[in-house]
Amino acid sequence: MKLLIINGSPRRQNTWKIVERVKETINNLDDNVTFNEIDLIEENIPSCIGCYKCFNDGEECCPHSSVIEPIVEEMKSCDGLIITSPVYALNVTGVMKNFIDHIAYFYHRPYFFKHKALVIVTTAGAGHKKVGKYLDET
Repeated sequence: MKLLIINGSPRRQNTWKIVERVKETINNLDDNVTFNEIDLIEENIPSCIGCYKCFNDGEECCPHSSVIEPIVEEMKSCDGLIITSPVYALNVTGVMKNFIDHIAYFYHRPYFFKHKALVIVTTAGAGHKKVGKYLDET
């Protein structure tokens, strides 16, 4: 089984420590699992400009498709997703929000409806329920 981790934290701190423990636990249950990891901060994804070219003309027409499409292809080829974000200002991080804005064109498509996903949210205070729900519904 191939799992893709999309890390929305701009730092490898608490959220990443939890992810490492989850990976270890999964590997203890099944040693045939492989992980591919994408740190969104390292992808240098330009800000979505809300041009709607992905909706109106196709995702390949997004001005940032050269950065976004390889990530989407990884998502399509995996057996399950692990999506992570710490809570920043009662929401997901900026890099996660920017990524979600870029892939909004396929929310309505049934492609991922049957995929398995694990959402990991970390916080030092409030906001975890709201962020968890947001990531789950997106």
